[in-house]
Amino acid sequence: MPATALAAIILAVAVQSALVFQGYALLFSSAPMARGYMRLRRWFEGAFAIAFGAAGLKILTARIQ
Repeated sequence: MPATALAAIILAVAVQSALVFQGYALLFSSAPMARGYMRLRRWFEGAFAIAFGAAGLKILTARIQ
């Protein structure tokens, strides 16, 4: 792959990441979203804890071949 193509891909990923995270910041800085998150925070954190725990268990019990 030419260096210019690699540089273009890296730049595109950087721009996309910046736009996504700026979008999250803008979305969650609004008062209604902040209130909604605070109301449902315990449920979100519980769901993420279960998901990450399940992923960790899957990794721990995976067989390496």
